[in-house]
Amino acid sequence: MPPDLAEVARETANTAFGSPLVEAVQLGDMFGSDGDPVRRVRLILKDDAIDRLDGGTLLDANLAISRALQKAGEPLRVLVEYAEQRELDELGAH
Repeated sequence: MPPDLAEVARETANTAFGSPLVEAVQLGDMFGSDGDPVRRVRLILKDDAIDRLDGGTLLDANLAISRALQKAGEPLRVLVEYAEQRELDELGAH
């Protein structure tokens, strides 16, 4: 059975962050600026978690997630997005 890509992304991100900050992962399809298909990975973080992460940690997590998903069989380029559930609720997005 192929690995659950959302679970791979969640575990990889939490490892990169050094603590379990990811509450959920949403996977989706989109097109990149070059028109090629891209796998969108939206990490839903605990409230105020983004404030605790610096740019270097986020970049390291992005790279680690991309590599882990490719190793797990994801053929598409990966785009990682970050959101907090509170923000999504305010925007009416789920």
